[in-house]
Amino acid sequence: MIPDLTGKAGSLLDRRFVLNALLPALATLALAAAVAAQVSVGTGRALRRWDALNSGRQALVVVALIAATAILAGLLAANTSTLVRWHEGYWPTPAGRRLAALGRDHYRRTGAAGDDFPPQTRPEELMPTRVGNVLKAAEMYPRLRYGLDPVIVWPRLYPLLPPSFVTTIGAAKADLELHVVVSTLATALGVAGGITLAAGHAPAGLFLGWYWGAALLAAAVRHAAAGPARQYALQVRVAFDLYRADLLHRLDLPADPATERATWQQLAHLWQLGVPLTADATTETPQRPDLDAPGRFSAVPPRIWWWTLVVLTGLAGLALTRR
Repeated sequence: MIPDLTGKAGSLLDRRFVLNALLPALATLALAAAVAAQVSVGTGRALRRWDALNSGRQALVVVALIAATAILAGLLAANTSTLVRWHEGYWPTPAGRRLAALGRDHYRRTGAAGDDFPPQTRPEELMPTRVGNVLKAAEMYPRLRYGLDPVIVWPRLYPLLPPSFVTTIGAAKADLELHVVVSTLATALGVAGGITLAAGHAPAGLFLGWYWGAALLAAAVRHAAAGPARQYALQVRVAFDLYRADLLHRLDLPADPATERATWQQLAHLWQLGVPLTADATTETPQRPDLDAPGRFSAVPPRIWWWTLVVLTGLAGLALTRR
């Protein structure tokens, strides 16, 4: 994954922080408080108790809500890159790796091709999610076209980008992050709120509306995230197309198309392994991993597994509410 450097500058309360962290955090805590009030004493009684509080205690509650919102917003802002990686399909647990294998096998079976996917000659590079494949294709673009490693080069290229381009690529990344944050919070609210409502024997309609509604919102936003991912991926491609030569000039290296691939390989050896530029840039062709044969379950699209899980857990929770 190309390192994210687009959100490292700017004030704490800039537009990106407000839209992608502060407002989602506030909405999440407000909805969580509504669920807690419904389960504990009921919404109507909770509102009457609020009205009965004196102004001092109400102020303390408001201050506590503001503090909790700031903490949650800070955590979201600090971990946005991790959430994006999760939506790409980097799942390190054994169960996650198995789910990722199912997703990759599905895309292999369907012959996924085009700008949204890695080249069909590199099936081992497929990711288990659409967003992951869009960003992986953008990551492989400079590697295949120019022979450079984007993960190594990007932190060195980014400071050389013009301010107007930095603004453009930052806006594209912010749109992607907003979708990722909303999808994550909707999933968390659906699970946590659903468990709370089921354990509190809430009305069946309220439980199903909350749980399935949150799942529908999370799925819709996650599906829509492919659009902003394409825009960000396009800007990444443009950055390498237009400005990679500027980096070579800054390093006093030739930007000759005939020797460019060898130059980037030498730089990769220098930055990764400490090999001097004067050394031979002999590289070994990496062995591609053997791909397992598609499993019998990989013909089923991942979204079918998702909705099967959502429906079954929703019905289990419904049974719990009636006990």
